[in-house]
Amino acid sequence: MPVPNLLPRASEAGAHSAPPTARAGPANMCIAARNDTRVIRQSPGSRALFGELSSIADQFIDPTDCADLLVDFDATGAIDNRRANGRRHDGTAFPALFSLRGARFNGEEVLVFRVMDLTDERAATDALEHASKRMRDAIESLDEGFALYDAAGRLQLWNRQYDALNQPTAGVLRQGLRYDDLCNASIGTGELTEEGERLSKDATRPTQVPRRFEIEYRDGRWYSIARSPTSDGGFVITKLDITERKRAEALERDLDSRIRSVLDACPIAFTMTRAANGELVYRGGAADDLYGPNTHGEQYWIDPAERAQYLERLERTGRVDGMEVRLRRENGSAVPTLISARRTAFRGEEMTVAYMYDLTERTAMEAELAAHREMLHQSEKLSALGELLAGVAHELNNPLSVVVGH
Repeated sequence: MPVPNLLPRASEAGAHSAPPTARAGPANMCIAARNDTRVIRQSPGSRALFGELSSIADQFIDPTDCADLLVDFDATGAIDNRRANGRRHDGTAFPALFSLRGARFNGEEVLVFRVMDLTDERAATDALEHASKRMRDAIESLDEGFALYDAAGRLQLWNRQYDALNQPTAGVLRQGLRYDDLCNASIGTGELTEEGERLSKDATRPTQVPRRFEIEYRDGRWYSIARSPTSDGGFVITKLDITERKRAEALERDLDSRIRSVLDACPIAFTMTRAANGELVYRGGAADDLYGPNTHGEQYWIDPAERAQYLERLERTGRVDGMEVRLRRENGSAVPTLISARRTAFRGEEMTVAYMYDLTERTAMEAELAAHREMLHQSEKLSALGELLAGVAHELNNPLSVVVGH
């Protein structure tokens, strides 16, 4: 192995009490006598790293590492990239790779050491391992099953939850398994519904945007499966058991249906509208019969001023009690109505629930009662007039009797 001429003699560098900077030489090399391992020459880079070396053993934290390296060198004639802990000039340890060759220099056999400082590489490796562990911990902490597939659709990484959620195909998961094969194995169990099989096949198709599928099994279990592309052409699959959510939704739909059936059968006219825009959310059957199948709260009103007063009271107090207004029938005629309303929250939105009572019959009864009262009043007036006339006739009759007698 040729010896570089850049290595100064150790004695020439002895005047330097402090090692020069590492920029003084790119290679950490030194030459030592073969017989006593005394350092003859040292590169600036070596001096910056180790300080002034008197023996090659000064490069090692553990002298045993140096002894083992020399024994192996005697047996093989060359050492390449032997890992050991080196000793810096301040006595601290660092990870390193040691390479050793034999050569002749000035007529004597020498050892040529080359050392590579692995501190930065070790720090980068440790950081990568730490980041990888944190990522693994994060993936394992997910409630969802998580799996990473490469561009060829082969399984690379998955968590325990993903394994648990694929129990119908237990034992199938393995490194390199194709996602298509996993889906086909799931279909092959016969546990998917027909729609579930269709969606499972659809989930194997490549996509450039995230997609989500809700797949049903014949035993009533439901899973939400999302497929999202990665920057390297692969994709991520997340899988979540949504059976309880689906059961709750079905129960809520059943309850809504029952409540709607009861409300539709109710003879009272009432509506529920969104407070923000007046859009009709629900109207009872009686409201349809009386006012027609409207789609917006504004369609019920004849007089905009009455509606404005009604809304102002709702905004100010959150309620309206027994307000007499005129609402519109489907044919456009007016309906005298007594309206009461409340503001309430429903599924995260503010709603107005209004109860409307048709005053048509009451108004007609009041008009008939008023007519009867008028007739009674007229009758009473005539009776009083008759009594008056009878009294006058009686008073006139007495003197007239005398006159007639004479």
